[in-house]
Amino acid sequence: SRGADWVDFFESDSRQCSSIRDNLKSLDYSAYGQVHRAKAERAVSMMDGSYDVILMDPPYTYDKLEPLLEEIGESSLSHAGSIIAVEHSYRQDLPLEVDGLRLIKQRRYGETMVTVYLQGGE
Repeated sequence: SRGADWVDFFESDSRQCSSIRDNLKSLDYSAYGQVHRAKAERAVSMMDGSYDVILMDPPYTYDKLEPLLEEIGESSLSHAGSIIAVEHSYRQDLPLEVDGLRLIKQRRYGETMVTVYLQGGE
């Protein structure tokens, strides 16, 4: 949706994967996305190509966000101008910069923080 040519969904819960697939089918978007059952740390190695936008919504107890961001920054998944948005607990601090990713915006919504990085941003 919102003009994306293709979307790869990564979800570790099989019931949620089924729900995403059902939603894609009911909206007639099955040809524009694929659902993969995988944990966040496996998702990066499974992804192929380069993405303009990467949205991450791991569990709030997930404590490996910084290494995951490093892996994305070092990989070919992002390119100059890619946006990486991460939803996480406001109690979890993320770095201003990590492997070519520069924090450009943070917003807090109650217990939730959304942190947005730009790849290769000036």
